[in-house]
Amino acid sequence: MTQHNPHVPATDTERTALVWTTSATGPARLIIDEWERLVYSRPVIRRVNAWPFMPHAVESLDELLVLAGFGKPIDDSEGDHMLWQLVRHAEHDELAARIVLHRVMPSVLAMVRRRGRVVPGGMTAAMNEAIGAAWMVIRQYPHHRRHHKIAANLVRDIEYHAFVREFRLKKVE
Repeated sequence: MTQHNPHVPATDTERTALVWTTSATGPARLIIDEWERLVYSRPVIRRVNAWPFMPHAVESLDELLVLAGFGKPIDDSEGDHMLWQLVRHAEHDELAARIVLHRVMPSVLAMVRRRGRVVPGGMTAAMNEAIGAAWMVIRQYPHHRRHHKIAANLVRDIEYHAFVREFRLKKVE
């Protein structure tokens, strides 16, 4: 009898993906499925490779995630700078914003697992809040004054807007 660890990807595609989920449905699954459609799309890759800040051509969006610091040490200044370039571009480009979202997705998923235990509506509600906040934070990130520790700042801002801000505003009223 084969045992399946729910924290280990089940398929070969999931094993090679940088970000994966064991969930068969829900918002996380939709985001992962969308990424799988985009990751090797020729028109998408051509568009990405045309961005002026790209250090070299990439063959997949996963390669761009690695350039943006995915899986690298926290003090990877080159990855941090590439992520800053992507966030700067994301202000006006939805594809860049989608790439940034996927770059921080593991941290967002960890946040959702933590917050989903206490948020009314559980994990699905927490995921919906986190993704909505993430999109807003990424598109409005103050890149002109925050040049370093981009991933950490994004995740902190996402958690604040999704789960903290509303409760602090209620206390003030």
